[in-house]
Amino acid sequence: MTSLFTIGLNSLFASQYAISVASQNLANKDNASYSRRVVDLRESWSRWQMSGVNVADVRRIVDDVTNRRLLQRTSEFGSAGMTLQNLQGLEKVLENSGNNTGTQINETLNALKALNASPASAQSRQLYILQLQNLASRFNGLDKEIRDQSQNTVQSLQNQVSFVNETTQKIATLNDEISTAGRADNIAPLLDERDRLLSELSKRIGFTMQEDDRHRVSLTLTNGLPLIQDIRANALYAYPSPTGEPVTEIGIEVGGVRQAITSGISEGEIGSLLTWQRTTLTQSRNTLDRLALLIADKINTQNHLGVDLQGNLGGDIFTDINSESMKAGRAIRDSRNQSTVTPTVEILDSAKLEATEYSLYFDSPGHFQLVRKSDQSVVQSGELNAFPATIEGPGFRMTLPAADYATGDRFTVSPTHGGAGNLRVVLPDANRLALAFPVTASTGAGNKGSGNISITEMLSTATDAFSTPKSLNPPLRIEFITPTSFRLLNATDNSVIEDNIAYNPAEGLTLFPTAGGYDPGFRVAISGELEAGDTFSIAYNLNDTANNRNGQAMEALFDLNLLDNGSLNFVGAWNALKSDVSTQAWSADIVFKTQEGLFDQAEAARHQVSGVSMEEELMHIDEIEKTFRASAQILTAASEMFDVIIGIARRT
Repeated sequence: MTSLFTIGLNSLFASQYAISVASQNLANKDNASYSRRVVDLRESWSRWQMSGVNVADVRRIVDDVTNRRLLQRTSEFGSAGMTLQNLQGLEKVLENSGNNTGTQINETLNALKALNASPASAQSRQLYILQLQNLASRFNGLDKEIRDQSQNTVQSLQNQVSFVNETTQKIATLNDEISTAGRADNIAPLLDERDRLLSELSKRIGFTMQEDDRHRVSLTLTNGLPLIQDIRANALYAYPSPTGEPVTEIGIEVGGVRQAITSGISEGEIGSLLTWQRTTLTQSRNTLDRLALLIADKINTQNHLGVDLQGNLGGDIFTDINSESMKAGRAIRDSRNQSTVTPTVEILDSAKLEATEYSLYFDSPGHFQLVRKSDQSVVQSGELNAFPATIEGPGFRMTLPAADYATGDRFTVSPTHGGAGNLRVVLPDANRLALAFPVTASTGAGNKGSGNISITEMLSTATDAFSTPKSLNPPLRIEFITPTSFRLLNATDNSVIEDNIAYNPAEGLTLFPTAGGYDPGFRVAISGELEAGDTFSIAYNLNDTANNRNGQAMEALFDLNLLDNGSLNFVGAWNALKSDVSTQAWSADIVFKTQEGLFDQAEAARHQVSGVSMEEELMHIDEIEKTFRASAQILTAASEMFDVIIGIARRT
């Protein structure tokens, strides 16, 4: 009789517990981190007597392979999402109509064309200066936007590192609680919470996971360093790059020793941010800076080749790209260097600059390597035997002061640095626009031949010919000795500079430099039939306000394909930058959608294994209720039998 009571009671208790577990499942059916539980029952015996059933275990329904795959997909999805977010942000900045630099370049060109149509017009001159100022402002604004994105990336990395450290500490604490919790039903909520934290962590950073027999997990970064060891979490830290670049590095402290791990992090949002700051963000900034330097350099150089309304040689319109401050800012000393000096960098040819940074590295005290960072190729290498020493790269030259350069010393070289941010119009007066060529050529009044002369090109005003203000030193006269030869004379004292210069009437002649090496810095074209005694004069241009020859040369700069091996002009270079970022954003969107699909599949697979089905749980509860009622009937039957036995006993 006792056995029947025991069987009934144990069955009731087991059914009650099973209903509680099923109810818990239903209550958490919308909890994404919850893992469905099932009750395992075991037949119960006591002293060779049947005693019904007991609850043997409460199992979480999970699949380790499925969960690990979900963590991996979460990491990849997080990385893809962060990459897309950053690229779309930069794309929006470049597409913003308020920052449409391509449009402003064209508006500047249109203002210059109008000015060339009326070079003496004060209004046209002022409008051109205004458009140049607007262009500089566009570059300044874009530079600020990109620097803001760089600072946001730094802040994001710092926030992500803080989140990772908080999360790993929570996981380590849960490891300790799980290993000491004992009963399965006690650790199930802890395991679910840990899985939730692991999912949040994998979104930020990639890792591999091992679980021991006490259900503690250890996490290892892709470079092999431990992020969590049983119940101890190792903290990450973010720090400015010792190279001086505007990027953030990541390190980890293990056993009191700090180690850099930036190069070993490629997954999750942190991996995406680290890649972003060194690739697209840096590349876009360098490309923008390069274009600004090119525009400033070419327009400044052209203005130097002309004269203004007062007859003065032209000066800088934009800030000097080789000012002392600009040269000093293009190289950064690594804070770990033994030497304490920093090179300066001078731009030699802005059209040959590359949109990349370089690393100057000393692999021995006297031997250097100049490495292009974009592809890690060696651009230049050699010994430095005397100081100051110079090293040339594409479009630039570094000057290294005397110092004890040690093995391992390195410098980050950014030839385009500051191009957009430092672009300013410095011309004090629109009248100082040098639109005219500084020299004029004229035909002698008594010439008998049909010959013509013209100034075709200005190359330099830094020659001796322009050493005296507002004059050509000396003024020149061309005097034909015969129809096929002439002499070049100093027009001031009639001294011969060069004699018997050959001339072919059928081909004409571009004069300078002469066979004897005389080169005043400009080119002269002579054509037509000449006779002995015919002359031409070349003099300084003092008051030809209608002369727009240098303005036309400045206008032509806008259409010249100067960048990327002669394939891009000013607007083309801007459009190429926008197109490159847009293409990357388009590609990133495809990757994001692909990773989103893979993540959804992995999440669905996890839900199929561990998720709660309302229909299944309700059916299960219905079955348990039937068992519960049957157990109650056992107790009723046992009670009735007991009453019968008691009645019989009383009658006897």
